[in-house]
Formats: sequence, structure tokens, C-alpha cells
Amino acid sequence: MQKSKEGTALFFNETELTGRVLTTNGEKQVFTYRGKAHAKSVTEFVADIDGTDFIDRVRDRICEMGHFAVLYTTHSHARKRSENGDFFRIIVPLERPFLVEEHGGNPGVAARHWLSRYVGFSNVLGIEDLDLSAAKFVQMKYMPRRASSDAQFKHYMVAGRALSVEEMPVEENLLEFKVAGSTERACRRQTGLQDGTIWTQLGKLRTCLNWAEKTGLIDRAPYIERPSKPAPNERYLNRQEIAQLLAVECAPHTKLAIRLMLSTAARVTAVLELTWDRVGFERGQVNLRAGEGQRKGRAIVPMTDSLRAALVDARKAALSDYVIEWAGGPVNSIKKGFRAAAVDAGLLDVSPHVLRHTAAVHMAEAGVAIEEIAQFLSHSDSRITASVCARYSPEHLRKAASALEFD
Repeated sequence: MQKSKEGTALFFNETELTGRVLTTNGEKQVFTYRGKAHAKSVTEFVADIDGTDFIDRVRDRICEMGHFAVLYTTHSHARKRSENGDFFRIIVPLERPFLVEEHGGNPGVAARHWLSRYVGFSNVLGIEDLDLSAAKFVQMKYMPRRASSDAQFKHYMVAGRALSVEEMPVEENLLEFKVAGSTERACRRQTGLQDGTIWTQLGKLRTCLNWAEKTGLIDRAPYIERPSKPAPNERYLNRQEIAQLLAVECAPHTKLAIRLMLSTAARVTAVLELTWDRVGFERGQVNLRAGEGQRKGRAIVPMTDSLRAALVDARKAALSDYVIEWAGGPVNSIKKGFRAAAVDAGLLDVSPHVLRHTAAVHMAEAGVAIEEIAQFLSHSDSRITASVCARYSPEHLRKAASALEFD
């Protein structure tokens, strides 16, 4: 059991410890992993019911079946109760744990089997509308906050026997239940967003909700399901494609931005924020740092000869402090201009970030050490750089391959 600021937290199942410890009011909480890959067993059945049934009716049904259970309305019962039912949670302990190792040791297989049992037994109870956020294979559930004196609070403990997994019928048709659980992700996909963007956006939402819980703005941060993080985009431009892109006729600020991204490996935001006071013609350096506080690192990099020539010409015509400017002011986005240039160059699958990856790959192919490339990209850890571009290096795994030289 764990303590929280709202009451006691019970674990839906047994899972591995993360090693993270939080001390609140002098009490230590040891966190567990919430991913199904770290789950070991399910210890009890839990159903979360919001306004589609009455707690008294379900209590009577459990009494008829002779099971032990704890039922309680949530702390929001008094202000959320609907005419069609109560908002409550039911906990039924299992006779023995539902073990992952008994399902081939595969958490994914075990999770699907458990969900089918979960839904099947809920149907036996007559529950038609489940909150499947409580059906996750790894789930922490909270006891309700103390109800106010005027709240219609109900809390039952029904005596009886524990539930065996074999008594929980298997529900074969899980499609309709799974669709309801992935509505947020499905809606975002329908707008044309890719999984990588969805992963990032939902991650930001998760961070905000966790912060709101930590600061007391909300009682409990809901679990936010995200798609699997996609593999990094490996697209980069070869020298022919670079030549095609640089040869395109486009707006001067777009062409200069493309040249900067290719020659400095900078992110597009860093290029658009670059000001002339950070372009050092005497030392031949471009300082991409705009001050303290950037979430992602930026570097001070040397100018190439071609970049110097382009910057000298642009400086003569400058009307503002910004290197990338339009009509005498800064440019917030080159998305449309870059897209048009890429299409004209016959590069339909290229984004501005591909240019950063292109720069890294060409340095790797030239035999530049990963540590130097990491400094150029301003990666805090060279392992990040290695995971992205080490395989493009002619020396990558060369020593390992030499051990496989057989006569």
C-alpha cells in the first residue's frame, strides 16, 4: 500500500520497482513501473463505473454470487451523480494472482487475456459501460478522498469468498472496447497527424496533468495512452539532392535558411532566431546560442567558405538585426517556403529537420569522430549522436567486423 495526498493507493497488480522514492510529509513512497512490460501479476479485479449503474444493485449481485468485495462511491459522487447511476469503484480480490509467467512470460499476451476476462466478468455483473482506464494491465487506483459531511457517500464491504480467474468468462469480442480506449489517438490520426507528432503532443499533455496533480490543481492525473514512439526518421540528402535543393529559385531568406541548416546542422528554430551580432566574420564562427534557457542545446560552429559568402551578401542587404528576415522583420516560419523549394527540387519527403540529419550523416561518412559530431549538434551525450548517425561512419563496427574475417 502507498500513501498519497488524497488517501491510500492500492496497486492493481504487482510490478517492478523503479527505484524512485518520493518523500511526502515525512513518508516515503517507492514508485513502480507502470508499463505492462514490467508487470508480474494481477492481484485483484477492479471496475470503475461512472454514472451507468447503481452501487446498490451491483452490491446485491455480488452478494448473490457470494464473493468478497469492496464497493465505494468516488469523492466526486455528490456533485457528479447522474439520474442513471452512481460513480463508484468495485474491488474484488482474486483467489490467487493472475501471473504473467503462466502466459508464456509475455506481458502483451497476458494483458490481452486479462482484458478479455475483465470485460467478461463485468458482463456477468451486468455492467455495460466500463471505464477502461482501470483495465490497464498496470494501474494504480486510489481510495476516495474524505467526503464532506453533506455528501451522499456510500462504502460497502461484502463478505464472501475470493474470485478465481476461471470464474471470469472470456469476452471474445474486444474490438468495441478497444476502440473506446483509443479515441483520443484515433481522433488525432484523423486530422492527419503522424504518430511521432501524436506521441509528442500527448506527452506534453501528460506532463501538464502530472504537474496539475503535484500542485494540487486536480486530485488525480488520468492515464494518457500514447502510440509507440516511432523510430527516428533516417531520411537524409545525398550530395546530388543537396545540389538540387540549393539550385532552386526561391525567396532569398528561404535559400539562406537552407544554407545555414546544411552548413551548421542547426535546428530551424535556431536559424530563425539567429541575429547578426552572433555571426563572427573575423573568427569565422556562427554562435547559435540565443542566451540561457533553451530546452535543447545549441552550439558555436565554424563557418564554411560557401556559408561565409552567403552571409556576407546577406549582411550587405540586411534591414534588421535578424539574419533570416523578410520585409525588414524576423521570420516566424519558413514551412511554406521550404516546402515549395523541396517540391521544386523533386524532394517530396524532406522537412527542415532532414537538413540537420543530413549534416550529421555527411560528417559521419567523412570519418569525423562521433564526439566531434556531438559537439557540432550540441548533444549533451555522444551516445545520442551515435544512435543516430554512427552506422554511417566508415569505421562503425569495423573492429567488430575484423573479428569475422575467416580464411
